[in-house]
Amino acid sequence: MKKKLTAAALAAGLLLLTGCAAQTVTPFTAYWQQNTSVYDRSFYETLHYSVSFDRSENFRSGFIFEPGEGCSYTVTTEAVPAWSGRSQLYRLTSSLTLEGSYIYVDPDTNEESEIVAFGGESGNEPAVIERTVLFCSPFGDNLEPVRSESTVYSYTPVEQDSREVAVYSYSYSVSYTEDGDEASVTYTDHFAGLTEAESAINENTRKVSVFAEEILPEGEVSVSGIQSRYTGIDEAQLLFAGRGLSYSSGSALPLTVVSGGSAYTVSMSGTAASVSCAGETSFVLDGERMEDGAVEAVIVSARLAHGGTDTGPLQTAVYALPAQTDADGNAQGNLYFALPLEVRQAFGFAGTAAEIVYSLEEASHALPAAAADGE
Repeated sequence: MKKKLTAAALAAGLLLLTGCAAQTVTPFTAYWQQNTSVYDRSFYETLHYSVSFDRSENFRSGFIFEPGEGCSYTVTTEAVPAWSGRSQLYRLTSSLTLEGSYIYVDPDTNEESEIVAFGGESGNEPAVIERTVLFCSPFGDNLEPVRSESTVYSYTPVEQDSREVAVYSYSYSVSYTEDGDEASVTYTDHFAGLTEAESAINENTRKVSVFAEEILPEGEVSVSGIQSRYTGIDEAQLLFAGRGLSYSSGSALPLTVVSGGSAYTVSMSGTAASVSCAGETSFVLDGERMEDGAVEAVIVSARLAHGGTDTGPLQTAVYALPAQTDADGNAQGNLYFALPLEVRQAFGFAGTAAEIVYSLEEASHALPAAAADGE
């Protein structure tokens, strides 16, 4: 894949959405299916991504990430025909594991020094983010979320020019009302009550209680007005939702996205491009390697905002177009299920000068043997 890209990652904080204007609805189409006009009760898909780190020439100082062999990103989506009185749903489960080390680049000398290693044989737990979200199909309630659960174990640089790394371990669940307009968020802090000795990993790295540091609240949080301005979705389904949008040059599609304790506006826009899939960057689709020619794709940019103000660096993702053509321009149809081919996420304080990149290695629509046998 010659082009490089990414989807949006949403940060914390609590915002109560309000607004009297009528909702601007962003419609979704089931481009993730071969037949996009009807709910597929047997839909199942697993995507496997490799993880790499890209540092541009504009990177000057701060943290970089050296990935280890144990890095992986997996996303599984399956149809849930009925659940708790609701029908035509999807359950999406994602698991990101990062192993490797954080390296600090001194701004004065450009000297590189390891701050902390994690995963593998380091003796420290790997960074892991696991999410599960249940949401509606576009044939009924336009991807409205029902509930989500997330577990986070992360290593986070504290400041731009600091060598300090904070380690967080927490989980949270989000429950939505039937119309998807309100949500209740509850949190669990897995480092609550640690002593100073228990929290120290090394001289620059310590475990931090999100409750003690008031990074997240201990009580239940309510978020309202999720659907009042724009179509609202859960953070855990954002990459999937991007597959169901129709992009045109110069247009922007607004969404309200609820993260662990936040509700942000995300404006998504796309530009068509041809993405070559060859050599070691090719991917396997249902057992067949895709490496000849090029996949027609759209480069999607997502920018977070609240109240008209951008709140983070531009994030991007590459999706295969649902309408592929051959060399002569003849329509070939939805060959690649609008797959997210590559995801590029801004790293730390460096913005687009340093990014973690997720590249699709394999996509499969076959049920695992145990599930197919009904076990």
